Amino acid sequence: MNSNVYEIISQLVRKMLNKEQEITDEERLISTLQEEGYKLEDINQAFEFIFSSSDIIDISKDKEHKQRILDFRERFKFNLNVQGIIIKLNSLDLLSNEELETIITKSVSHHKIRLDVLDFWEILEEIIDDEFRLATLVEKIPEFKIINAGNQEYVH
Repeated sequence: MNSNVYEIISQLVRKMLNKEQEITDEERLISTLQEEGYKLEDINQAFEFIFSSSDIIDISKDKEHKQRILDFRERFKFNLNVQGIIIKLNSLDLLSNEELETIITKSVSHHKIRLDVLDFWEILEEIIDDEFRLATLVEKIPEFKIINAGNQEYVH
């Protein structure tokens, strides 16, 4: 990776962290970077580094359990409490891999720049349409207890 790629990565991260610009219009962002003198090859390499797809890795010896690793964009979108919830949902097998991926995908496309526990819960409710399972999630995940205690309407 050359210094231009590092500069682009640094610029993109700075914009995302300072909430100057959501990276939703890639074409406009690429044009802006080209106007600043960066080559398309370097821009593509920086984008590939930052927005590479998520991985699922083995964390157990029996290879039956896989841990979902959040990519850069996902880590930026979820506050630390939500990241912890995702880890718990995965490690406790409270959701299927497909359900978890659907929730993460829907969350990443949410209009808010950063999601908190309540935002994540609302998306979870859209995907999991089963009152018993939602009640189980509230019982098993301590971060969800504040939702239930503070406002009973969040659990169907």
